[in-house]
Amino acid sequence: MIKWGIDFNDNYNYGANIRLLEDDSVRFSSPFMPTGTPIKTWYSRTAFHSARKSPMLPILMNGKGYHIKVHAKFDTTNAVQLVIEFFNVNEEVIEKIYFKELEGHFIFPNEAISYNVQLVNKKHEFIIFNCLTIVSDSLEERYELQTDKNTEVIFLKVRHPYKGIKTKIVLQRKSKYMTSLVLKDYMNYYFLIGDQSEKTWLDGIVDMCDDLKENHELNSLSIERGPRFNTLEDNIQLLPLALEAILPSSRLTNVRTSTTAGWTKLKEQAQVNKYALSILQHTVARQENLTLKKSRQ
Repeated sequence: MIKWGIDFNDNYNYGANIRLLEDDSVRFSSPFMPTGTPIKTWYSRTAFHSARKSPMLPILMNGKGYHIKVHAKFDTTNAVQLVIEFFNVNEEVIEKIYFKELEGHFIFPNEAISYNVQLVNKKHEFIIFNCLTIVSDSLEERYELQTDKNTEVIFLKVRHPYKGIKTKIVLQRKSKYMTSLVLKDYMNYYFLIGDQSEKTWLDGIVDMCDDLKENHELNSLSIERGPRFNTLEDNIQLLPLALEAILPSSRLTNVRTSTTAGWTKLKEQAQVNKYALSILQHTVARQENLTLKKSRQ
């Protein structure tokens, strides 16, 4: 999952209005920019010593197939075009793909060392960009990718489920540019991705709980702290314990060793109970609102 990022040097800035929205999406507007000009460029390779930034795209395997998709809203269906450039060891362009749609399939060339992804202007008034996703063919064959448009919840559902299929919930910290999702075993996965915003986490958890109920995935649940989750504030790090408390048949796999005792431990338990109660209250309220809407139809 590739975000817009916080470095605006990689996008068209002349006369552009660029705003970071509350849900971490980006609103871009520059209706008078020339047609065919890149709005935004992401790089798989950067010179850190000069650019002072890390690559924004994942490393791909030569000769392997991938599916790329833009998750965004546009004022028209023909607002932008998705373009990929592939470079060899001499940094020469060896292939360039112009996609007809805002998603498509490509094979990473055998001679390629790096690549760029561009959103090129055709005729837009505004863009509300959420993220790019790049998924390998092998993953596409095994999983169906579902994203929530309002929260940072990603559901990877197995395409060929079997009786007793397990489901893992992974909570991990959001990165500035690119968040990689690690799948270790063949099972359903929910990835909850957030930062220091308590509201973002709670909204995502409520959405996930609704989805779990709809998909009847309440058996054999495991909860895991993902990459960099332990770098978040102490209160946020208690969320897996709250999830374990409210979800039946769930267990926390990578249990954190607790060195707290006495009053501090009681405060932590009180915070866990507070989170659990808040999640349950929001879930019940949402169900009641849905029931009320159906009764009025």
